[in-house]
Amino acid sequence: MKRIFTVLVLLFPLSALAQTEQASLVRNGKQMEVAADFQLDAELVRGIKALALMPRIVGEADTLNLKPVGLYLKDKHYHFLSGLGVTEGDAVYGKQDLPATMHYATAVPFARWMDDSKLELVTLYEGCCGDGGVERVDSLAAYQRPPIQYHPAYLNAPAPAQVKARSLSGEGSVIFSVGNNRINPKLRDNAAMLEEIRTAIETVRATPNVTIRGIVLQGGASPEGRYAFNEKLAASRAEAIRTYLTKQLDLPEEIFQTDFVAEDWAGLRAYVTASELADKEDILAIIDSDQEPDAKEQAIRSKHTASWRTISTECLPELRRVRYCIDYEIAGYEEPKDILAVMETAPENLTLAEFYAAAGQYKPGTAEHTRICRAALAQFPDDPVANLNAANAEMAAGNYAAAKPLLAKAGSSAEAEYARGVFEASQEHYEAAVPHFRKALDGGIRQAAPILEEIDR
Repeated sequence: MKRIFTVLVLLFPLSALAQTEQASLVRNGKQMEVAADFQLDAELVRGIKALALMPRIVGEADTLNLKPVGLYLKDKHYHFLSGLGVTEGDAVYGKQDLPATMHYATAVPFARWMDDSKLELVTLYEGCCGDGGVERVDSLAAYQRPPIQYHPAYLNAPAPAQVKARSLSGEGSVIFSVGNNRINPKLRDNAAMLEEIRTAIETVRATPNVTIRGIVLQGGASPEGRYAFNEKLAASRAEAIRTYLTKQLDLPEEIFQTDFVAEDWAGLRAYVTASELADKEDILAIIDSDQEPDAKEQAIRSKHTASWRTISTECLPELRRVRYCIDYEIAGYEEPKDILAVMETAPENLTLAEFYAAAGQYKPGTAEHTRICRAALAQFPDDPVANLNAANAEMAAGNYAAAKPLLAKAGSSAEAEYARGVFEASQEHYEAAVPHFRKALDGGIRQAAPILEEIDR
């Protein structure tokens, strides 16, 4: 008998027991709605004890079994359905109650994995001869997520207010004779060094919209001779350079400020550290000791005579020098054409706001807009706003590979989070874009709201 029934099952497949007249899998807001009409053939189900129809939503990453509906012939066969999760509150029919069509409807919370999912029907039954658990799977309907309509919109961060104060620092190794504060242009490279300082000051003074506020000159002496004498000597060397430049450049004396380093032990230490002197560790120990400067010099002279001769020839003359720093202020530029002219010749004289005033004359994505934002970044490479706006410019131009590292340095502002969301959404990485857009919305960027709604619909 069992063998005969098996043949009958093959002749009457499970799909003949329950025919699906219509089925749908539809997203409605945050719910996924499932509906189907199952038509049962009363004559064909006569030979089974119980039947369960179990719909399920199947996606690429997950599967959700929905509440089944069932049919049983006698109460004693109800255990088969209860084992599948069918309860008295569910759609359960005895044979005498069997409707022509079983209406099925339910709704479950929508999950993102349900995008492009399908509705399947699993049919299970218990046969009259004890066989059962036979399963058939039929595909009933499918849900395909409508394409997301996304058009990137770029939101730059405003440039912070910047005081246009600048400084130009340099080091002119104007060499002096031992114990002397007289400038000798013929000594070593003094002529070239003096010209370098003069040219630097002239260049700043000749720049349009620039006003020199002060020039600091720092004189120095080498660690040889008595410290008290070197202290006065270093100060007088700075004064000598001030007098020289005042006459050469026709500048008022009050624009200069002087400073001095009595004995440049830091310069001596740097030389010894980089040298190949056989006893350099012992010399460094003396330099780093708590002895008075004159005692240190005497210790090196007396205990390391050969090395001191090398130091006196190669190092000490370079420590009798003057450093300079030019402090200046730049007036603001308002006209884009003036800003672009300065950008070509002296971009360091522009603020971020000025760069962006010029960039605003061009449509994002154009070569000129991108060029200006890159120039701004070159002057402010570590500024979050410069990195953010340059990233937006690169994305507008389609250069996503160039934008990615810039976004990493764009800071944590709401505008930066919005830009990171744009970066991900523009490449259809919508799940990765959502947390960035949410942070942007929390930070007051209202432009993130419609994008989130579009992604979540």
